[in-house]
Amino acid sequence: MAGDAVGRQLHLPALCDEELAVLARGGEEAAFAELVGRYEQRLYRLAYRLVGANEAEDVAQDAFIKIYRALGSFRPEERFSTWAYRITSNCAIDRLRRRRSTISLDAAGGTEAEDRPANAGWSEGPEAQALDHELAGEIARAVASLPPTYRLLIVLRHYQHLNYEEIAAATGLPMGTIKNRLFRARQVLSRQLRHLEPRPDGGR
Repeated sequence: MAGDAVGRQLHLPALCDEELAVLARGGEEAAFAELVGRYEQRLYRLAYRLVGANEAEDVAQDAFIKIYRALGSFRPEERFSTWAYRITSNCAIDRLRRRRSTISLDAAGGTEAEDRPANAGWSEGPEAQALDHELAGEIARAVASLPPTYRLLIVLRHYQHLNYEEIAAATGLPMGTIKNRLFRARQVLSRQLRHLEPRPDGGR
């Protein structure tokens, strides 16, 4: 029996996430450890983008605890990554809702989503690379100022690179709602970051 366990463990890296989740659901601790190894950085990055450095590790740890406890409800036909993102997002949103949002998007207009991040392309070309750190900081602060539900969509779309179908699966939101909120969030970000747009003469 010990040999069988070792054999399974040695082959765990060859299994897909969903197979590992099924094994973990059945009590295979090594399978869950493999999933943690695969996802600890991904979930931390997601949490970091949503709640910031001070709470990102706590959110990621809470998410793994909830993922482990919820393995019994995981469906093998579902993508594990989307399921894990949904749980992590909910953990982050719970924390963010305790904070006051600094921007309201209720009055923001527009209903069509443009499939590009705000101010995409600013860092193209070697002459702009020296500004990357400053730009990244400005953009991160602007994203952090969005209300939690809008910030989540921006992070999933433009930092985690999920498509609309994956975002819908991760959030449970209708596609139209996702596109509408992304459009509104991008409008706010564009207004906040307008001062960073390059002038025609190459300056700022």
